[in-house]
Amino acid sequence: MEMIMVLGVFWGVPLLIYLLCAIPALRELKGRGLDETSRAVWALAIVAIPIMGALAFWIMQPGEQR
Repeated sequence: MEMIMVLGVFWGVPLLIYLLCAIPALRELKGRGLDETSRAVWALAIVAIPIMGALAFWIMQPGEQR
């Protein structure tokens, strides 16, 4: 039972942090004035590279905000 709690915290906290970064970044990406290829590449980077993809998106601020 204790091992299940440890594993839940071990995987749960990083997953929560990832979701709190990825979901807002993907929603903001939707409102950017980017062509479809650029948007797809950014979405792949945000999803495939946990936390760093979302941070890179927010730092670089690609496209214009509509």
